[in-house]
Amino acid sequence: MIVLFIFSLWDYSYNITADFIYDNNIFNYSEKDLNEFLEYQSPYRFPFETYDDLITAMGLNLLLRNNFFEKKTTTFNLGINLRRYWVNNEKSYQKIYFGIRQSFTGFAVKIWYRLIPDYLIRYYQNPKNEEREYIGCRLRYHTINGKITSRIGRSIKIDLLYKRGWDDYIQEFNQYDANYHTFSFNLGTKKAVEFECGYEFKLSRTDNINSLSGNTDHPDVSYDLHKIGCAIRCRKRLILPLNFKISYKFIFKKFSSDNPIDSLHFGRQDITQQASITAKTRIFPGMNLNIDYGYQWRRSSSTIPIDIESFKNYNKYKFKIGLFIYH
Repeated sequence: MIVLFIFSLWDYSYNITADFIYDNNIFNYSEKDLNEFLEYQSPYRFPFETYDDLITAMGLNLLLRNNFFEKKTTTFNLGINLRRYWVNNEKSYQKIYFGIRQSFTGFAVKIWYRLIPDYLIRYYQNPKNEEREYIGCRLRYHTINGKITSRIGRSIKIDLLYKRGWDDYIQEFNQYDANYHTFSFNLGTKKAVEFECGYEFKLSRTDNINSLSGNTDHPDVSYDLHKIGCAIRCRKRLILPLNFKISYKFIFKKFSSDNPIDSLHFGRQDITQQASITAKTRIFPGMNLNIDYGYQWRRSSSTIPIDIESFKNYNKYKFKIGLFIYH
């Protein structure tokens, strides 16, 4: 009855996503690791069937709106996303989020919380057991987000974002527990050809005191990250009206470990690049078809003379086709 009462008095809308995705490197393995898997070398390191997979992603996003303050719109947002891997089921996960957005004169403020209850990164050696035991490195993601959106005229939109996050690993890997702050700025234009650009800074620090004091048994995964991104979107009518988007991101990550014995993180830098192209068209009223191809690659370096590139560099791509249904 309460739900029916709310829907009868409040404005509401929803959207549903249904995507089919192919990922050719779901664990972000290097070429060396992939060759070892294919040649069946050290099989205990790879307790899974395939390194690529088909993924089904389903999402539901519900928005409830009302005017509480001087006819300024208040929007409540609730969403859930389920992602299932067809072969590597242990990689499947869920994403839950809810938030509130309040409009004011000339700008809007949004606050939301996101939870990923259980996520598998990949398989690593169990640090609390024998050398040849590799187990899933799993964790829980918590994030609290805040965003201020403003417009300059009718064609320019500015977003200022802040994110506070916690990475909570399972007991075997709790030395990697971390918390972080993220600050970002995005600028977008709305014209015949739309342009977007943005910058993000992330400050992540480990929660483990032992790693900060130089304990060799606890690596320090603290890092600073800079991300720059841009995108161009244009509309073109062929048989159907099409919306094209081309985007690129450059990510520089510098680990801050001050312990030279921590060879995987001391003096290490990662450069990750992402490029994608997306095409979207409306096939029915209230239904869009989306097609997306994305390519990602990482290159690592270290001041310590170890061959870190052979097991940290990787290349991968994703192809996605899906439906976006809205009301």
